[in-house]
Amino acid sequence: MNPRERFIKALSRGKPDRVPIFVFGINGVVLEKLLGRPVMQRNPKAYLEMCSKGEVEKANLLTVEDHVELVERFDLDAVREVNQVGGCLSTQGGNTFQRMSRLSRRVKIFGK
Repeated sequence: MNPRERFIKALSRGKPDRVPIFVFGINGVVLEKLLGRPVMQRNPKAYLEMCSKGEVEKANLLTVEDHVELVERFDLDAVREVNQVGGCLSTQGGNTFQRMSRLSRRVKIFGK
């Protein structure tokens, strides 16, 4: 059973092959310890600087990539990601969503 099937089965009160494992939220300090490197979530100054230069999507994607690495490294089924100021990642043109979808397919967060 893949991660998507596992979540759908669990949410529909079925019996998945195992309980889905995911991170709903993670502290930046903990994320740095787990990944063994600095993460964007712990650097709001850099995040806001990128945003002020019009690089909002790039700043958000760096945060997402940190969490994608977490999923890959610890074989999680999913992770919920928010940007530096606590809102869900989104963009007017949908470009961030498309790139996040490609990342999610790569690590099978919502894979087929």
